[in-house]
Amino acid sequence: MKPSQPVADEVIELDDSHADSAVELLTAAFENDPGWRHVSGAVGDEHRRCLNVAYRAAWALYRGFRQPSLGVLSGARLAGVALLNEPEVQFPPPLRTRWAEEIRRAAGSEVLERLLQNGREAMKQRPAQPHLYLSTLAVHPDFQGRGYGRALLERTHALSEKHLGSDGVCLETENPQNVPLYEHFGYRVIGRYQYDQVEGAMLFRPNGSKTMLELDRHGGHVAF
Repeated sequence: MKPSQPVADEVIELDDSHADSAVELLTAAFENDPGWRHVSGAVGDEHRRCLNVAYRAAWALYRGFRQPSLGVLSGARLAGVALLNEPEVQFPPPLRTRWAEEIRRAAGSEVLERLLQNGREAMKQRPAQPHLYLSTLAVHPDFQGRGYGRALLERTHALSEKHLGSDGVCLETENPQNVPLYEHFGYRVIGRYQYDQVEGAMLFRPNGSKTMLELDRHGGHVAF
């Protein structure tokens, strides 16, 4: 039996005890992502190891600076993760250096440089107005299409609405199939970027935006 669609009180704030399950989920969710395929430059077990290294370092970065880390549960199992940056937040140089050195040590300088290049190109397309940045949104493959991504997005939108310094939510994706999914929830493409053979889209959702389902109650179902 499929789990029921999650409700708001199943979205939780993750803490350090969720590190292993969150990294495992992120690795599984992004295994076939075209951007990560390019960043790792590997296949099979080595590709998965590279993702694991990168997300473990990212988790340490976000937890080290206490940025919002959301999860959604299916029973006792973690089904989805969202990592957020609050408006105008800059990670302290010591944390960024630790992040970079961990990736360089465990995955190599080429992987680190591709990650940095990705970030530089995406950053150029970020909106000028203050915003909540949805750095990562992932649902484990076992739970995709059951409403867990929707629950995390709705909680993220609510956080932005309540934040006095945020005009909306910004995110990027390098998987073109994701663009219509986000558009369904009120996002619009505000810029595109490219590095090597990878193309990405930057999207923004102003506070107060309506979803496509709110605009058209007869719209199609989004498996998210």
